Amino acid sequence: MLKLNPYKIGFRTLKTAVGMTLGVIICKLLGLDNYASSAILVVLCIKHTKMHSLTAIVSRLVSCLLILFLGSAIFSILGQHAVVLGLIVLLFIPLTVVLNAQEGVITSCVILLHVFNAKAINGHLILNEMMLLIVGLGIAFIMNLIMPSLVKTLKHFKNDIEHQITDVFIAFE
Repeated sequence: MLKLNPYKIGFRTLKTAVGMTLGVIICKLLGLDNYASSAILVVLCIKHTKMHSLTAIVSRLVSCLLILFLGSAIFSILGQHAVVLGLIVLLFIPLTVVLNAQEGVITSCVILLHVFNAKAINGHLILNEMMLLIVGLGIAFIMNLIMPSLVKTLKHFKNDIEHQITDVFIAFE
């Protein structure tokens, strides 16, 4: 029989929903093409800890800028064909591993597909994609700044465990 688990909406879920909404609204107000993609950036960059969030944001920024310029250059030279798309991905993924930015591969593929589908690869496209990145990653960064710190809770657990271990040693004396 199917048993449903009770679910409470957590702080991270709330931040993700608010961040995605803000990303779409802001990018739409700015008149950006593919404005819904900012929500993808937000949802992928909301993490459990501030440090992991910052690492994810930096990784995505590096890989997205890399794919934006690499894809634009290669598509401009070889044309926007499916085989060229595959070639770019074949070159790009190992490059992200070398740069330790592989966490941003999925996000970068979204940017690459924007370039692939663009009618023209020009300054407007580059600026549009960079603005999507700035808004999406910026909102994720702000949302992650309001992440509650678990340091006090962890220190409390550590002290409790240390006292319990001390009590065990005292009992064996």
